[in-house]
Amino acid sequence: MPIIVSAQPAASLERLQHLILCIAENAPDIGITKLEKLMYLCDFAAIEKLGKSITEDRYRNFQWGPVPKHFIPAYENLLANGKLRKEQITLRSGKPFVKLTAIANCSEDDFAKEEWDIIRGVLREYGHKSAAELVRLTHEELTWKLTERNEEIPEFLAHYRDYKKPSKEEIDRLVQDPDYLASVASQMAVS
Repeated sequence: MPIIVSAQPAASLERLQHLILCIAENAPDIGITKLEKLMYLCDFAAIEKLGKSITEDRYRNFQWGPVPKHFIPAYENLLANGKLRKEQITLRSGKPFVKLTAIANCSEDDFAKEEWDIIRGVLREYGHKSAAELVRLTHEELTWKLTERNEEIPEFLAHYRDYKKPSKEEIDRLVQDPDYLASVASQMAVS
């Protein structure tokens, strides 16, 4: 029987746990959905900028957006070891909410400088947003739109996360730009 070797590295539960703690420690009003979306934003920004994810995990298309494939074992391990606390609370709206609090601190040694830069940038830009806002944001990305429910999201899509179809005005400007038209014509010329 042949042995199949995956081209993708195995997820590092330790790195997943470090990122969970880092986000739980630094983002306000953190619950599971918000945590998962911030992890996705960190990992896919890292893929785009560094060529590899921070956690080495793969993401799947779930109902509320991208979710790390090995999130549950990493999360449950942190809870079991007393490094993360979850608390069931009721919001003013009457909805139940699982609030997460980091008990253990993340360390500067947990990630490389370039990874910290990405994590801090994601937390600055998105950490204050609600889970609902992050779900909407991730649902607008091609990574989620181009995959089916429960399907693994290919990492190469990280480079197209922010792709937006050009508006009619943008297309009209391009069509009127002689340099752009010359460039298109030269690319279409047959040698």
